[in-house]
Amino acid sequence: MADDKKKEGDGQSHFSAFFLIALALILFLIYTFLPSGGGQALLGYLPGGQVDAGGAVGWLAHIWFDFFWPMFIFFDVLLIIGLVLVWIKARKYHRAPKLFDTPMESLANGKKFSVDKQIRKIWFKVVERAQGGTQESWKSAILEGDAVVDLFLKKYGYEGDTMADRLSQIIEQEVSAVEQVWKAHRLRNDIAHTPGFGVSKKDTQDALTAYRDFLREVGVI
Repeated sequence: MADDKKKEGDGQSHFSAFFLIALALILFLIYTFLPSGGGQALLGYLPGGQVDAGGAVGWLAHIWFDFFWPMFIFFDVLLIIGLVLVWIKARKYHRAPKLFDTPMESLANGKKFSVDKQIRKIWFKVVERAQGGTQESWKSAILEGDAVVDLFLKKYGYEGDTMADRLSQIIEQEVSAVEQVWKAHRLRNDIAHTPGFGVSKKDTQDALTAYRDFLREVGVI
């Protein structure tokens, strides 16, 4: 998110430079073409309608045409080149407006999801299963609780081949309970992949508390 804000700030600064250069270009163009239009028209209003090449006005006109006008043309060319370069660079910072945030952007912006009746219903069944008081009921509750969190991740757009891939897209600054979910997920893997692995009542309470706090923090239960 910090990178996005930095890019957004860079884009705004480039657009500001773009408009400043454009304004300067317009002013230089006015002065550049003034001699061929407005400048000579003004000189035409002098007595006799002509410039006295030997007088002060003629001398000023000579300085303008021979020195200042070519200089303004030179600066015009530089400004046009700068304007094009700034415009090209600023284009990459322009992003089309989005109708909705992605799940990660929603959490990063402090938003919560609405209560999900499906996830809430499944979660209550997990809690009921944990009340069995046996190793099998505790292990089943942990496995199913982990699956509820993964259901949330899949349902709300987090992509990845495994739950770990999906969960890694959420950081602690967005959901503080995510670190505890990682611990519970590792416990779940031990249960699933280690034959005869046992859990205690406290292990079960800690794991389910992590899952519950996560689901509450994102707002779906």
